Amino acid sequence: MRTGGRQLLVLSVAAAVAGCTGGTPSSMPPSPSAFPSPSAFASPMSSPTAVATLSASAAPTPGPTTVSEAAFRAALESATAELMAAIGNPDTGSSSDASSAFDAALKSGGAAAISSTANVVLGHLSTGRAAIAGVSAYQPGAAISYEWDMLFAGITAGVTAIRDGGLAGDPAAVEAGRTRMQVALLDHFWPAVRGPSPELTRTYLPDGRTATASRMRWSTPVSGAFDGSTTSAWTAGDGLPPQWIEIDLGFAATITGVRLLTFQDVPGATDHRVTVRSATGTERELVRFTGSTTDGQWLESGAPAPVADVQVVRVSTLATPSMIGWREIEVLLAPGSTPSACPTGSDDLTVGATATGEPALPGHQPALAIDGQASTAWDPGEARGPGNVRGWISVTLAHDALVSEVLVLLGEPAGGTAEYDITGWPSTGGRSVELGKVGGTTRDGQWLSVAGPTPCVALRSINIGVVSESPAAAVREIQVLGSVAP
Repeated sequence: MRTGGRQLLVLSVAAAVAGCTGGTPSSMPPSPSAFPSPSAFASPMSSPTAVATLSASAAPTPGPTTVSEAAFRAALESATAELMAAIGNPDTGSSSDASSAFDAALKSGGAAAISSTANVVLGHLSTGRAAIAGVSAYQPGAAISYEWDMLFAGITAGVTAIRDGGLAGDPAAVEAGRTRMQVALLDHFWPAVRGPSPELTRTYLPDGRTATASRMRWSTPVSGAFDGSTTSAWTAGDGLPPQWIEIDLGFAATITGVRLLTFQDVPGATDHRVTVRSATGTERELVRFTGSTTDGQWLESGAPAPVADVQVVRVSTLATPSMIGWREIEVLLAPGSTPSACPTGSDDLTVGATATGEPALPGHQPALAIDGQASTAWDPGEARGPGNVRGWISVTLAHDALVSEVLVLLGEPAGGTAEYDITGWPSTGGRSVELGKVGGTTRDGQWLSVAGPTPCVALRSINIGVVSESPAAAVREIQVLGSVAP
C-alpha cells in the first residue's frame, strides 16, 4: 500500500520473525596508523584497575554460578591489562610497545619482523580473551563478558588481516584490517569497560527531549534518529536483537501516531514494536510493524484514537536481518498537546541567592555577579584549557522557582567573541535543563537573555558556562526573573 508517495508497512498479525545476523557498516573511516583511536569515547580508561569498579547491574538476572565476583573482577583487570599491552589505550590513542613494534615492522616490510611482532600483539589478545572466557559463566557479568569477547575477537581479526596484508604487500588488506579493528572498538569498547548500560547512550536533545537507547555504535549516536536528517542514523552496532531506542518528551502529551524511517543495510523481514509509557510507568503497546522492509522506508501508524498521558515512546526491534537502527523517529502530537513554558513572572529571584564558580580573579568573586551593581563583575580570568574554556558560575536560588527569563549583563570588551551555555537544575536532582546558548560577537554592557524551561519545571539553580576569546569574559550581573514555585 502506498500513501503520499511513501510505502507504508501496516500492522500485521503475522508471527514474529525469528533469527537475525548483525550487518556490516557500509563505510568506516580508516585509521591513519595500524591501531585506530576512536575519539568519541566519553570517559578515560587510564589504568587496568578502572574496569574493576564497574557495575554489573545492567547484566542478565543472576543465576546459579560457581564463579565468584572476585574472580570475575580479576578477569576484567587482566583483560584490560592485556588489551592495553596489545594495542595501547583506546581512549587516549596511546600505543603500546607491542603495537609500536608491529607498526614499525609493517613500515619496514620485513616478513620475519611483521610475523614476530604481530604474534606478540596476538598473544596479548589471546590471553585477555581466555581470561574472560574463564569467567563467562558468572551470570551477573554475562553481558559484560560477551562484550569483552567480541571486542577481543574483532581486534584479533583486524590484527590478523593487517599482518597478512603486510606480508602480502597488499595495502588494501592492511586498511581493511584497520577498519575491522575500529569497528570492534566502536561497537564493544565502552560496553565492555563500563557495562552495556543505557546511561552510556542518554542524550539531551536541544528541544528539551531526552533520547536513550539500549546500545549504540559510537559513530552513530541516538541523536541521529531525532535530528531531522534522513542521512544520519542511530544504530546499535552489532548488538543482537532485541534492541530499543526511546524518546522522553519531558511532559505528558496526547499523541496520534508515530513515523519511523528505517535504517537497514540488509533488506528483509523485520519485527518492530512501539510502546508508550506514562510518567507513572504505565506501559502499553501502540503498534507493531512486521513484514519485509528495506532501507529508507517510512513506517507510519496512526493510533485508532488519540492516546493521552504519554511521556515516553519506545521503539523495540525484535527481529531483523540488518544492523539495528533508525534514520528518523517522529512522534505525532495531537493539536494543542505541546509543552507549556513557565508562567511569565517578573520577580527578582536572585534576592537571597548565593553564587559560586571557578575560577575567579582576585577581587572579582562570583557573588559580585548578583550584587545588583553593574560596576562590579565576576571575572574568570584567562582561558584554562583548550577551546578558550573560561569557567562557570552557578546561582543557587533561595526557593524553588518557575523561571521565565535569565538575563546576563556582559563585561566582555568590544569585539570579543564569547558563548554562554545556560542551564537550570531542579531541586529534585536529576538531569540539567538546557535553557540556551547565547553569545557571538559581544560588547561590554550588553544584555543577553534566554527564556525559562519548556516544558516548565521548578528550578533551584542556574549554571552558566563561559567560553570566550582573550581578553577574559566577565559577567557584570545575572538576573533571574520569575516567581516562587507553589
